[in-house]
Amino acid sequence: MTPVTTEQIVDSLHQLGFSVYEARLYLGLLTGGPQNGNELSRTSGVPSSKVYAMLERLAAEGLVARSQRKNTVEYVCVPPHDLLHKLRERYSKPLAYLEETLPTLEVATPDPDILQLQGIEAIIDNARAIVRAARHELYLSIWEEFAELFVSDLEDADARGVRIAGMLYGGDTPSVGWWQLHSYRETVASRIGGRMLTLVGDGGDALIAHVPDRGEASAVRTTSPVLTLVAEEYLIHDLTLQKAKTMTGYAEWDKQLRSDEELKKLTLGRTGRLSPIEPTGKKRPRARAGA
Repeated sequence: MTPVTTEQIVDSLHQLGFSVYEARLYLGLLTGGPQNGNELSRTSGVPSSKVYAMLERLAAEGLVARSQRKNTVEYVCVPPHDLLHKLRERYSKPLAYLEETLPTLEVATPDPDILQLQGIEAIIDNARAIVRAARHELYLSIWEEFAELFVSDLEDADARGVRIAGMLYGGDTPSVGWWQLHSYRETVASRIGGRMLTLVGDGGDALIAHVPDRGEASAVRTTSPVLTLVAEEYLIHDLTLQKAKTMTGYAEWDKQLRSDEELKKLTLGRTGRLSPIEPTGKKRPRARAGA
């Protein structure tokens, strides 16, 4: 089990609506027991000028209570199971309400069929959304740096019967779906100046991303029938070509590629370098092969 750190707990409480000071005060009371304001300031690291205002706010929410010890007012916190119950109530009710009502609101204008995305986090979030939404088939091309981020979503898609066909640039193939390992990863990386991420779900939702070696990652997510068709055809052709390489044999394929100047120019682009054939890597057992 990963060691627990105070800062990680404070950060988690902060994400759930606590201020940083409130989170530290709660932890100070939880680990240090009943304390007055001055003691709690030393325990928690919260400035004494802020302690009482924060405690009053926590008391109003029922997370902290006062107790009397002789002439001193002390504070105690509710047990963790009570805190978690309150937090679940705080968020589950509005989430359930929004889940029921938001889809019923009428959209004044149609959704744009092309969205521009900036930054790797937004790209990964949208790519995973496509995987989660797929119901019939999923084509994708990913690099090993991102593969682990999709494992659970791909397993869920496989469990609901989605046919998965993917290209992986390096690393071990996921345990579900039908996968090919790209044999010229370094050549492609050099030609495009980075990495790519491409997905198409059910033939109607596509994401095409470029993660450059320098600068910010960018992508488009589209439901345009023409663009999703182009993306899907690219993925199908890339997968088919890679399978043809394995059937022909890498040595023979490499020999033929080097012997044709025009084909070599297309493959190399502006780099002028052809990387050696890379090893295919170790494949994890697949739960089910797709077509």
